Amino acid sequence: MAGMLQAEINTILGLLEQTDKLELGLTVNPDEGARLMEAIVPVPDTALAKFFAAQSPEKSDMFGFLPADSALVSSGSINFTPEFIDGYAEFSKAIGSAASPEDVESAEKMAQFTKDAMMAFAGGFAVAAFSPSQESLVTEILSLSDPGKMKSLIQQYPEMFQSFLGMYENMGLDLDLQVAEPEQYKGGEILTIDLGFAAEEIPDPEGQETFKSIFGDQLIVPMGFVGNYAVVGMGKDARGQVEKLVDAVEAGERGAVAMSPANFGLPEENNFFLGLSVPKILKWVAAYAPDAPEFDIMDGPGIGMSARFAGSHAEGELVVPLAEILAIKDVAQKAQLAGRVEEAPVEEPVTQ
Repeated sequence: MAGMLQAEINTILGLLEQTDKLELGLTVNPDEGARLMEAIVPVPDTALAKFFAAQSPEKSDMFGFLPADSALVSSGSINFTPEFIDGYAEFSKAIGSAASPEDVESAEKMAQFTKDAMMAFAGGFAVAAFSPSQESLVTEILSLSDPGKMKSLIQQYPEMFQSFLGMYENMGLDLDLQVAEPEQYKGGEILTIDLGFAAEEIPDPEGQETFKSIFGDQLIVPMGFVGNYAVVGMGKDARGQVEKLVDAVEAGERGAVAMSPANFGLPEENNFFLGLSVPKILKWVAAYAPDAPEFDIMDGPGIGMSARFAGSHAEGELVVPLAEILAIKDVAQKAQLAGRVEEAPVEEPVTQ
């Protein structure tokens, strides 16, 4: 673990060496909330500077495919430069080598796998999580430059995954990952990744029930391929969510978007956006926590964050609206009150 941590630290230090300036700004408005702004300027002619220059902010067209009531949404558009791909592949190789110095072959396979996957990815993505109306934990859609290559890599993944886990045998990891044969679904295909873990393996009965309510009987990850897109689902009805996504992508049908950059005064054209609602996440968690106290949770607008590249530099902004701050405060106060009620001693009835 120390070797892996050292590899990560070396990578971070390498990026810092290519960073010229980091600028931060904070504004607080009592009636609106808080905004944190930052700008990163790279050292000219470095790999980081080339990566910044290769990016182009875009408006995401994938949001509408995801569950609109999700408590967390994210999207982005990234262009992997050759220098970035090579650097990240070397980083994955360094992680593998640190985990098992004697297994050079596995580390090299992991680096090549990482490189091939990044080259097959077209750069666009959108993710949603914690939807109360859909029995899915995470839903994701990716744009692909080479769907056939990505599909082939996924089918090779069990061997790669087991090879990677072989480096951690001393940590007690014992998973048997399998990928089923592709199934034709309308105009696309669905691959089902079985992570080799079932609810019955959990010794605690309550833990089993919680697992089943979130993931179903087994931990599986279906991945659908349609056109130049891959869609992924994880959760109790992951297969159903993937089928819905394949249908929507094939038909080009997009729904409403609850949290978008415009809701927070952020630019619609960006390279990364994240929107999350803390109260909605807590509401989702409470639905699966058997001992969670019951109380009404006030919804807020959420917290928004975006980042975009502007040629010579990158700029980002974090927006925390006052209404979301008040919603989080409301949750904390009600949770504290509910905890006090549960802890209060029960008085015995007086008998004569």
